Amino acid sequence: MDNQKRNILVVLVIFIIITVAGIVSRPLFIKKAQAPVVQPVVVQPVAPEPEPETPVAQNLYDNIEEAFEIKLPDNWKTVSQSSETNLSKILLYAGENAAAVSSSTDPLLTLISNKIPYVSLTVNKGDFVAENFDFKNYVISGAGGPAGGSYKDKVLSWEEKVTSRKQTFYEYTKEIQGEPVTQKVGVVWIADGKLFELSSDNLSQQVIIENMVLNFMPIR
Repeated sequence: MDNQKRNILVVLVIFIIITVAGIVSRPLFIKKAQAPVVQPVVVQPVAPEPEPETPVAQNLYDNIEEAFEIKLPDNWKTVSQSSETNLSKILLYAGENAAAVSSSTDPLLTLISNKIPYVSLTVNKGDFVAENFDFKNYVISGAGGPAGGSYKDKVLSWEEKVTSRKQTFYEYTKEIQGEPVTQKVGVVWIADGKLFELSSDNLSQQVIIENMVLNFMPIR
């Protein structure tokens, strides 16, 4: 009987120990189970800074004597055709056979013979250049001015335009009476008391001519 009581007592003590241990360890287990989940830190890749753009070289023609500069198409060249007291004529042309053109005694003839695209730039410093100048009369008269023109040219189109620098210019297409009848496109404008004219017998040069006058800049 004593052994039976002793066994019951031992079982009871073991049960109490297990129960107390379970009660003590339960909060620790819950705390461990509820521990916050650490989210991984996502590092966004830093985009590299863009390389600075290399400025595009512009094909500028500077005329120090007449105090202006003008932007030409890529690879275009210039050559002086004539220079008089009140009149300068410069030929702006695609840079084909540049050596032959620059060394020629008659660059205009060389350009025409070799079918090289070109534009004539005339700078007129005559006394007739005034504030209320009659541009259309000048165009139909030719570069000699109102007194020396033949008045045989016929204006087919005429349009007044203004550049971003507030420079007014007149764009035209005219018909030159002769054998055969030909057409010419061009623009005329006044800057610093001088009359400028860009013209070509090739009608396809009209866009190039307009771009030239839009990029015209007096040098003061």
